[in-house]
Amino acid sequence: MIKKYFKIISFLLCTLLLSNYASANRKDTLINFTGKVYENKIDTDKKITYKNAIFKLVKTSVDFFVSNTADKTIVNCILDGKIVYADTVKSDGVFSIPLNYDNNYRIEFIKDDYYVSSVAINTNGVPQRLHKKGIDIHTELDVIKKHPKQEQFKFDMMKIAFDQKDAVFKENEAHSKYVQEELELIRINLTKTIAVEKEVNRLSEETRLKLINEVEQEKKKAKNEGDLLLKKARIKADSIIRYAEIKSQEIEQFTSRQFSPTNSTSKKDSSKTKSTVDFSDGADMGLIMGGSIELTTKKDQVENARKSLELAKLKATTKMDSLLIIEREAKILAAENAILIAEQKLKDAEKEISAQNAELEMEKLLKKIMIFGLLGLIVLAIIFFRIIKQKKKDNKIIMQQKLEVEEQHKEITDSINYAERIQAAVLTSEDEWNKISKEHFVLFKPRDIVSGDFFWAHHNEEKNISIWATADCTGHGVPGAFMSMLGIGFLNEIVIENGIIKPDEILNELRSKIIKALVKNKADIEQKDGMDISLCILDKNTNTLEFSGANNSIWILKNHADLSIEEIENSKTIIHPTNEKAIIEIKADKQPVGAYVENIKPFKTSHVKLNKDDVIISFTDGYPDQFGGVKGKKLKYKPFKQFFLDNSSHSLENLKMNLEHSFNDWKGDLEQIDDVCVVAVKV
Repeated sequence: MIKKYFKIISFLLCTLLLSNYASANRKDTLINFTGKVYENKIDTDKKITYKNAIFKLVKTSVDFFVSNTADKTIVNCILDGKIVYADTVKSDGVFSIPLNYDNNYRIEFIKDDYYVSSVAINTNGVPQRLHKKGIDIHTELDVIKKHPKQEQFKFDMMKIAFDQKDAVFKENEAHSKYVQEELELIRINLTKTIAVEKEVNRLSEETRLKLINEVEQEKKKAKNEGDLLLKKARIKADSIIRYAEIKSQEIEQFTSRQFSPTNSTSKKDSSKTKSTVDFSDGADMGLIMGGSIELTTKKDQVENARKSLELAKLKATTKMDSLLIIEREAKILAAENAILIAEQKLKDAEKEISAQNAELEMEKLLKKIMIFGLLGLIVLAIIFFRIIKQKKKDNKIIMQQKLEVEEQHKEITDSINYAERIQAAVLTSEDEWNKISKEHFVLFKPRDIVSGDFFWAHHNEEKNISIWATADCTGHGVPGAFMSMLGIGFLNEIVIENGIIKPDEILNELRSKIIKALVKNKADIEQKDGMDISLCILDKNTNTLEFSGANNSIWILKNHADLSIEEIENSKTIIHPTNEKAIIEIKADKQPVGAYVENIKPFKTSHVKLNKDDVIISFTDGYPDQFGGVKGKKLKYKPFKQFFLDNSSHSLENLKMNLEHSFNDWKGDLEQIDDVCVVAVKV
């Protein structure tokens, strides 16, 4: 029995020793930092808020913005300025990095053509009891596509540290909100930069076209002058060639006249003998002609002698007579032979003289051709010199005009930016809107940097009434902005300074001031300068709305149960089949506020009893008139109205985001054609 107890005690002691040894040699487990990386870009049309920011420590499947996974992204784990671990994101965007306790890490995510995204992780402060268990940190973040007008971000996208209270790693929400604000500021600056470039290009189009037109005219003028000079040069060259041809024909005619046969004797054949006549001592055509006459005389004499000899042969009777006849015949033959030799020499001399004369005439012709050719080259050189000089002059003019255009660009850009700051300063502030209603939104999207649409609001605390207006002035851009400044100034004067609080009286007075300011004589009344406007006055004491409008109606989003019979039977009323919501329309007068060719009529006022949570919607025509969609057509008012009905269950903040997102989706890659202004106020 004792032996049995001894064995049990020995086994327990061995087990305890082994347990202590294993515990002493066991190392702490590591922190496992895992997650996914996505590709994203800065969307200049979408506001960045903390809810849709491009970073978020994940807690549920809907807490992060989902996009394409960023495979082939290099992940560097940096400790004390050195890379202690490196990895590459897998095809599904997943990464995993082991971290030690009690350190400050910086994790960088690097991808070509993307900004470097970084996460700061502080692993200090983890209790010793949790070291054995191991801790997981899981997150989702984006690498952002580089924009040519934005440099690398100088802040960490996220900061993570251990929360002692909840014993987990948490995201530093204050830092994340700071990052969201910085990203939104970057997005706004990029949007303004792009808009400024677009406005400058649009406003300088007329100057650019004028420059192109002037350059084309200068080029056309230079081309016409060059063509005229080339035409004159061609005419001169043609006259030179014709002169050479005429001289050549004259030489041929002279040669044929001088050396053609004149009698039958010159037609006799003779053997060719080498000419020994030398004409270098001044022998000329006169001497040759004299020799020809003398030779003809000799031939006549020999011919007469031949005839006498023939008569003598008939009379010869003695041997002596025969010998004398033979001697005389020998002399006659010698004379005939000498005459033949002389004729051959004369012909050779004629040929040599003709050849020398032809060479002289050819030399003269060549000299004349060379002189005229040289003159032609000089003319061409002058033409090309003038063309080059004109081209340099044109280039100088173009460069000067380019500098003038660039200077105009700068002046226009500076002026527009200053105008944008002025317009932003005079528009109603958010504090004034909050006095009217805590739940409201203003969607304001100028087509250019400055806008022809504007919104205005004022709360009269003494009488507890709220007044606001949504207006669309004639034109957009800079001209429309001037008109909007005029309208805002007149509304402040009429309502705040003069104390007029009836909507029809306000619009009548506003129209009078605009006509007085714009129409200086009767001829100017043809211009339809002014604005379309909807003016609402809400009496918060009785929840009664007074409305007057100039071409701009308003909509009221109500509960179906609150509709009157007249409102239900109205053809403009739309009722949603499922969410018990309806939209009624309050019509405006069909006339603008401003100069108008037709008879001017007083504006009317509509009175509407409101209920709690009713939403008053006023707008300009920029949203429904926008072209877009698959067919590139206008959106129109019916889908615009249906959008508010379908999204009536959302808060006004979400409704504004959805409205802006829907506008951008509809517009797509097309240009925004008009300013957009939509105002919604909940009762």
